[in-house]
Amino acid sequence: MPFVDIATADDYASLWYSTNTPYSNVGSFTPDKQTIVMLHPFAMDEAWCFPQLEDPRLGENYNIVTINTRLTGRSVCKFTGKYDLWVAAADIAHMFYHLRLPRSHIFASEVFVLVALRLAILFPELCLSLTLCNVPPQQERKDVIHGLDDILQLWCYAEDLESFEHANRDLLEFTTGKRLGKTGGSSPSSFDAKRRTLVNTLEPYEKHLASPQVDRLVDIDLEDELVAWWQVRYPPFRRACFVDMIRTFCHDHREPLMPELLSKIDTPTMILQAKDNELYPVSFAEDLQQSLIGVEDGAKLQIIHGRVGYLTIVRASIVNQFMSKFLASLRPHGPMDLRCPIKSLNARMQEALGALAALKENPAISKRSPASPISFSCCDEETAQIHVDMVKAYAKGQASAFSPLGSDGRPKRKFSERIVHWLQEEDLDGQDDIRRAKSSTEPPSVWVEPPPTDESEEVPDQPPPTGIIVRRTTEYTTTAAIIDRTKTQTQKLSVQKQLSRLLR
Repeated sequence: MPFVDIATADDYASLWYSTNTPYSNVGSFTPDKQTIVMLHPFAMDEAWCFPQLEDPRLGENYNIVTINTRLTGRSVCKFTGKYDLWVAAADIAHMFYHLRLPRSHIFASEVFVLVALRLAILFPELCLSLTLCNVPPQQERKDVIHGLDDILQLWCYAEDLESFEHANRDLLEFTTGKRLGKTGGSSPSSFDAKRRTLVNTLEPYEKHLASPQVDRLVDIDLEDELVAWWQVRYPPFRRACFVDMIRTFCHDHREPLMPELLSKIDTPTMILQAKDNELYPVSFAEDLQQSLIGVEDGAKLQIIHGRVGYLTIVRASIVNQFMSKFLASLRPHGPMDLRCPIKSLNARMQEALGALAALKENPAISKRSPASPISFSCCDEETAQIHVDMVKAYAKGQASAFSPLGSDGRPKRKFSERIVHWLQEEDLDGQDDIRRAKSSTEPPSVWVEPPPTDESEEVPDQPPPTGIIVRRTTEYTTTAAIIDRTKTQTQKLSVQKQLSRLLR
């Protein structure tokens, strides 16, 4: 099986990987091709690198290895509160040595950009180039952390399918940037009663969907696939794994890389950033570009129009085009060298520990065991214990938690088939109106006007639309507000009462 096992006295990890070869192993690599090591998108696994593996510009011209971290995909590990982004980089270095991988191009997106940067700092001899997509901040913003906490609470303690799907939708909007503003408009504003506009809209769905205000960032089938994967991998009865992953990569163990550390990177680098994404604004990419002063000719920055979050999935063709051109522009290197490294694994890891100790000004780091990746942890004891206590608290009672899966282990229904109450959701892409019209007896937010007919035809009287037709124009200011709809039922009823008063 394609696992790399790392076992020491204080640590154990079995890391899953895959390749673009017929048997998914590195033994089938073509020696004449260069190698790309890919890190999967946030909250996904290596299977979601398929847009790159199936693209002939990359899949046919390079040997590709896709890697799962300890906390994602089919990897398994001993639970510890000390796992952080430095340990994730050390895990990748161990995989290089165990798989005899040559110096490779590194491809990473979202939070794993920070892992790739740490790999380039400690193990520059392993990196031919860096391709970084949607660069995040060095430390997550407070509004994003608060929003993720709300998602975790609703996700982990959902008691029915509707509540769980609501949490799925919040994470979907968080990761894809689907509702972070309107196309071509100004920045989102807060939900203010003075700004709310009540419009009696009788336009047909076709006109609504063709409106320039509508930006369908993610195909509805892709939404179904993303949510189905989350429901199978992170259902409420496995919530401890979900909390461990989210809090490790976004909360507890994410310390910033100072400019003096980033200046040590001399690997050729290209940054791809979505233009209008509020979770990953262009300013983060520009700050990183300015900090990489050690890169010859500077790091290249390419801005991709749109505000998508999963850039490597939703805009895969554009990303692959930029990446293939960037790799082709680099100086050619010789064929793969599959010989054993001159230095032993322990000797090289001891050097890396010494370098990390110097960077952190902590001599104790260099005295740790070089055989264990967990020795690279820069997490203090207090933070590690807080993380352990948090995960254990979520793990209580998870065996009896709600299951969104059927007897066959699959989701009970597609995400697009869910029933949405017309007053509980805000819709900017028109899809929910179609779902509500098909599945709910409640009046939709946009009434479908019958098509025009000749006067000579006998047409039965059309019943008037029930209720008052309201076009909701709810807007938000921050990313946290986007995912702040994980409210209690009492808060939802309060919003409905406020709308009722305005409609009188």
